[in-house]
Amino acid sequence: MNALWFSRHQPTAAQVAEIEARGYTLVAIEEGMRLGAIPINSTEQVQLVWQDLVALARAGYSAHAVFGVFPVPLAATWLKAGTVQACDGLQPIPTYGAWNVQRSTEGGRPTFCHKEWMHVGFMPLDVRL
Repeated sequence: MNALWFSRHQPTAAQVAEIEARGYTLVAIEEGMRLGAIPINSTEQVQLVWQDLVALARAGYSAHAVFGVFPVPLAATWLKAGTVQACDGLQPIPTYGAWNVQRSTEGGRPTFCHKEWMHVGFMPLDVRL
C-alpha cells in the first residue's frame, strides 16, 4: 500500500524502515517535503495544503496513509472535518505522526532520534468544512 510523506525534512532510514515494516511504501517524498515546508499562517493556507495533499493521495499514488509531522492547525482542521464527514460515510485515510525523542544540548541545534510512528488521526479526502 502506498503512503504519502508530509514533512519539510527528508525521512530518516529508521522512519522508512518502520513505514515499510507496517506494510506501506513511501511515495511522493519530494512533493511531501515541498508541502511540509509551506508556512501555515492562515486558514486559507491550511485549506491549500490540505487540497494539495488530497490531490497527491488521489493522483496516481492511491495513498492509504500519510506519515510525517502535522502542524496543529492542519490536524485540528482534519479532526473537525473528519467528524462531519464520518457522518456522510466518507473514508478518510489514517495519519501517523513521528514520535521524535529530543537529544539536544541547551542552546544547541535541535536534533532528534525517531522512536516510532503513532496513529494521530485521519485526513479526510473531501476538502469541505
